[in-house]
Order: sequence, then C-alpha cells, then structure tokens
Amino acid sequence: MIINLTEDKINDVKNLLDEYTSFLEQEYKLKKSDALNLIMNNIKDENNTYYVYIDDSTPLGLVGGRKEQSLETEAYITRIFVSEKTTDGSIEIKLFEKVFRELSSKYNTIRIMGYQPSTNLKKILNDYSFQPFDRYFMSISRETVENLPEPGLPDEYCFDTWNEELKDVGIEIMTEAHIGSVDNIIFSFFRNHTTGMAFMQNLENHRWGKFKPINTSILKHEDTPIGVCFMTVLNQGNGYIPDFVLKTDYKGRGLGKKLFIKSLKWFLEKEPNSEAIDLDVTKKNTIAFNIYKTIGFSVQRTYSVYTWNKD
Repeated sequence: MIINLTEDKINDVKNLLDEYTSFLEQEYKLKKSDALNLIMNNIKDENNTYYVYIDDSTPLGLVGGRKEQSLETEAYITRIFVSEKTTDGSIEIKLFEKVFRELSSKYNTIRIMGYQPSTNLKKILNDYSFQPFDRYFMSISRETVENLPEPGLPDEYCFDTWNEELKDVGIEIMTEAHIGSVDNIIFSFFRNHTTGMAFMQNLENHRWGKFKPINTSILKHEDTPIGVCFMTVLNQGNGYIPDFVLKTDYKGRGLGKKLFIKSLKWFLEKEPNSEAIDLDVTKKNTIAFNIYKTIGFSVQRTYSVYTWNKD
C-alpha cells in the first residue's frame, strides 16, 4: 500500500524517517539536526508531495515529488529511499511509478537527480524515456585554494563583486554562455531571460545555500561585465558554486580560469569558517571539468540526472 505522507502522519512513519535521516547524515555529511530539518521542511512544503510504501503496517520506503520553483511546467522526483529492513526490490519501482503518474499528468518536464538509481530503476527509467546525464560532485580545500597563485589581469580588465543592479546583465551573460551547452539540455534555467530570472529567484531564495551578493564575483572588460561566478554558503559551512559563466567572445584567453580562482580566494577571505568549496559539473562538460581538476578540485561522488520530457 502507498499512502500520501502528510504532517499528521509523520509519527506513524517515525522509524522510517529516522532511518532516512541517518542515511542523509552519512551520504551528504550533514549534521543530524540539519538532515532532520531538511526532511521535515520538505514534507511541510506545499510544493512537495511525499508518498510512503507500507507493508503490513510497516513503512518501508518513501519518495517525494516537487514542483520546480519558478518554472510552472517542471517538476522533479526526490531520492527514492527504501529501508534496509527489506530486500524487496519492487518497492523502489512501485514508488517511482506512483509519483511519476502524479507528476506526468501535470508537468511537461520531470527530473530525477542527486543520486545513482539501482539497476532495476535505471531500466524502468529507460523504458519511460528518461535521458541520463552523468555528473560529478567536486570539492576543493581551503588550503589548496590559499596556495593557488594570485591571478593577474591585463589593464583593461578588473574583478568586482555582484550587486542587485547586475541581475539583467548576469542573466544575459548566463543565457549567452550556455547556448549549445549540455547543461542547457539538462536544465531549463539557462535558456532565455524568463528562465534566467527563475534561476535568480531560486538563488536569492537560498535554494543552493545562503546567498550573499558580496560572495559572488564578476569580471569586467572596460567596466562591462563579461563573466560571473555565483557563490553560496551551504548548511555545513562549505562554499558552493551554482553557476560559473564567461561570455563566449572572451573564452580561450585564460580569463575564465582567472575569474574562477579569484572568486575562490575572495570567498574564503569573506567566509573564514568555510573549509572547502563544492560544485557540480556534467561529465560531458569536459572543458569545465578539466579546469576544475587542474585548479585542485577532486571528485567526491558521481551521480546522474535523468530528464523526461512530455513532447
């Protein structure tokens, strides 16, 4: 039996939620209180719908479906979690099919992201025409960043910090830089001004960590912004880079790497409690991946984003 998980039923599935909390602690290196708050806030969020699989009154699995913030035609499926108390591989499939039926009747695009599905679920996702994209979660330590040489610039270029007045310019740079990129296929935020504005709303609403404009760096050419490295602070204190872009006409000159290194250094100067900076990169984006690896980022885990489109 699969039920809809609402606030009034939380105590009925407490053991499953405790197990899920412990899993998140280990998988994402979260504090127990942060992991628990994350789960409870997601269940209470009106944009989310959670389902629990129950067998003989014992809750054995859960999954969530969420409307994409600021993009009314899109949604995503959260990690499908199955208790270690069972070896029934069909639970994962049943939970997926339940949430997919609900979401596909309302939305044009659905994504599953953030983890590696089981072999059985991968087969089902292929049957349902989900397209997979492999991604890396990477990290660099404070020590490594501090040991990087200070990047220099030609006289007509300069570094600066982000401010609210740059929003439209930032969206223009972001959409132009992502034309033809693999991330433009996976995610919708980079396709036009409207979706770029949705990205900015998510950023300012702290979706990818606490956003402070002063932590985001820009690169200017003769006082005109040409690149931006957005940065946030995650719950555990690490820095995070939701996006990093440089206008196409300026690529191939080493300017992007200079902006990137400067952004890392400035961030750690302003956030003395951060011991590392994290990011995600698509495997097919080999240019970006190689830059990050050369600078000193290392792969912490690999996962996939699965995307389904109604059309």
